[in-house]
Amino acid sequence: VPAGTPSGTYTVTYQLCDATVTTACDTATVAITVGPASTDVSVTKSGPAFAKPDQQITYTLLVKNESANPAAAVTATDDLPTSVTYVSSTPAATVSGQTLTWALGTLAGGASQTLTVVVKVPSEATLSSTAAARTLTNTASVSTTTSDTVSGNNTSSAVTQMIGAKLVKSVRNVTAGTVAGTSGGGRPAEVLEYCIAFENIGGAALPNFVVTDQVPGNTTAQLTGFDAEEPSAATGFGVKLTRGVATPTTSYLTSAADTTDAGSLSDTAGTYGRGTLSVNLGSLGVGEKGSVCFRAAIR
Repeated sequence: VPAGTPSGTYTVTYQLCDATVTTACDTATVAITVGPASTDVSVTKSGPAFAKPDQQITYTLLVKNESANPAAAVTATDDLPTSVTYVSSTPAATVSGQTLTWALGTLAGGASQTLTVVVKVPSEATLSSTAAARTLTNTASVSTTTSDTVSGNNTSSAVTQMIGAKLVKSVRNVTAGTVAGTSGGGRPAEVLEYCIAFENIGGAALPNFVVTDQVPGNTTAQLTGFDAEEPSAATGFGVKLTRGVATPTTSYLTSAADTTDAGSLSDTAGTYGRGTLSVNLGSLGVGEKGSVCFRAAIR
């Protein structure tokens, strides 16, 4: 049956003749049914594994006819995550909300077409308020009016993990018993407590996460500032660490820069000559949060 023969039932008549008596012939017919032409269209979706807040990223869709037969009226669709903002596409797609559609027409056997989509990923504010926005799953699909024999390759997804950390610094006057805020003050010799709240607001763990702060120039770091709170009989605890996901726990770190723990607090050098706080948190897990605090006396 020639390629491209329309589907249907065809009657074929053939004749058999005697090899010696060539006029002694007989005829017969046979019905041949030709089914509809079939094809196999596929789509492969790719995109970056990670992205930062407010960044523009590009997704690529590769639509391909895996068969030798042409695929008619091929349509590609891309359902964008709700938290991204559409920027552009090549070739230009028909846009309806978060759904992009391309009418690609007939795709010859073995042919392919590449589509690209540029979007803007969520902002830091969105990541902070909407946990679902921290992992972006973008799913594309393809269809044809020609019979498709393989449906398992008609959809494809790309997953992008957002990378984001939130830091908020606060201060309170321990001596005066004030509430922590973004600003504060006091009198000479009064003790201030500085805290840096941290949170992983992305969709992937953050390796080698280090919190660093400079002791203000008009203060003196209290290298034993948390000795009274630390339950053991040991001394030299100048750093308070709280971290966790659902129920953060509190621990106390020594001021000494040694291998005992991952924290240190000095009262010299640094940006303002009064010392530096440093806490190496290692890997900060998804959704993990907490705070690092130190105390300093007003000079």
